[in-house]
Amino acid sequence: LGRQASRNHLSIMFTVHDIDKSNALSEYEYIKMWRDEFDGDMRREVAFKFMSDKGQFEREVKLRDGLDTNYVLGMIDHYDFTVDGEFHNAHCTTYQEMDLKKYKYAITMPFADRNLETILRSERPTLPQKIEYSRQIAEAINHLHVNNLIHGDIKPTNIVHFQGRLRLTGFHSSRKIPREGKSYVGAEFSSGYLPPKMISKITTDSDLDKFRNYFLKNEEDETSELWKKVKPKFIENKTAAYLVKTFKYAEKLENASNGDHFQEEEPESPDSLPYDLVVASPAFDIWSFGSLLYTLFTDTTLFKLNRKDDLVNVSAMEELYNWDEEKNKKYTQRITIRAARKLVSKLLQRDLPDCDLPDRYNTMASILEDDFFKIDLEGEPHYEEDILEKVIKFSE
Repeated sequence: LGRQASRNHLSIMFTVHDIDKSNALSEYEYIKMWRDEFDGDMRREVAFKFMSDKGQFEREVKLRDGLDTNYVLGMIDHYDFTVDGEFHNAHCTTYQEMDLKKYKYAITMPFADRNLETILRSERPTLPQKIEYSRQIAEAINHLHVNNLIHGDIKPTNIVHFQGRLRLTGFHSSRKIPREGKSYVGAEFSSGYLPPKMISKITTDSDLDKFRNYFLKNEEDETSELWKKVKPKFIENKTAAYLVKTFKYAEKLENASNGDHFQEEEPESPDSLPYDLVVASPAFDIWSFGSLLYTLFTDTTLFKLNRKDDLVNVSAMEELYNWDEEKNKKYTQRITIRAARKLVSKLLQRDLPDCDLPDRYNTMASILEDDFFKIDLEGEPHYEEDILEKVIKFSE
């Protein structure tokens, strides 16, 4: 906003729209201000993403720069409220129940009409639609990889429908693949869509203590949302536990006067963790894409998940940790469309070091060449799904 109006104009703008003179804008006053001042009273819906950490904010702005909005939900603008303190203070009085005071950074994006989770739950897409959705998602992921970017959290809620096409959003877990050095994934995650190599098995007290000491600096940390998400899940006899190979970003104090913190690009003390961190690579997103297609063609998730798309119990984590060809076949046989089953089976191959499996895809570009995407359904939208299944099987 500071780029659209001077501070004096901002002050006048809030005063004019504070109709009841309460020194705070109600929901009605807030919306009316946006429409009057910036939309010319024309309806235009945008989505705000607020962030409290400057490092996360700057990373997301930088990562989105140069990406094609045909594949990702574009960024309209970004705001650093520390630059315009007057607007920040006024904004914090708007929705007091939301407690936005600590969220000093924001980006605005177009307001998508729905996400893929809603589409799958409410619209029962046809087979041609599912194939087209698969293609659009694959093209979007490939676009990121061509730009040396790993999304890191491919799942239905991070895929939105906007202007007739599915696009990627949710870049909080994304990482650049550097030309030199290494970049790691796992600081933020949805464990229900993670590949097997992201799960660690802990069998000793010393390794368990390392993990606890890394994340639990004081007693209050045990009740934190972070610990609830990352804490180990024990098997029944307590002889082993499973957890995600996650980590924290190193932090530095950005501004001693107000306590602002800035997340560094590097992990915090990775040597103190009981496992090696996972290097960012296309294989990470390829597995997640396979999990997504499994859901698309079976109407269920690979494992039972909670509302945050995390694995709900230790048995699911153990199953993922021990993933092999037998489990691959067990799960993928539930996909009735043969071409889709063959593709998902290739996508859900375990990524082992120094192991070049002939049936495993290593790039999204090669995935887009799969026979699954060569099925020609154009001109036959009137076919029922069972007929289309027969057409596909016949073509194979």
